[in-house]
Amino acid sequence: MQGRWSQINNVQICYDANVHMRFKAIIILLIILLSLIPAYSINKYLLKILRPRESLGRLLLYLLSSMLLVFIYTFLLVLVIKWIFPNA
Repeated sequence: MQGRWSQINNVQICYDANVHMRFKAIIILLIILLSLIPAYSINKYLLKILRPRESLGRLLLYLLSSMLLVFIYTFLLVLVIKWIFPNA
């Protein structure tokens, strides 16, 4: 077993770095999956408000707002993950 060994109260414990990285990866994936719920709701709201099927102008406005949503949401998601895991 690879890892760093430590002795606490005369008991040797191995801190496996792979297990720690797996937990970190699972938590990051859960954050991403949970963040999809509000993004989906915002997209549905944009579809309801902008009604892109009615005209070309509304379609272009919807595409622009969707791209802006993706960029802002990605920025915020990376920011939250970096706050939670500063060494990630």
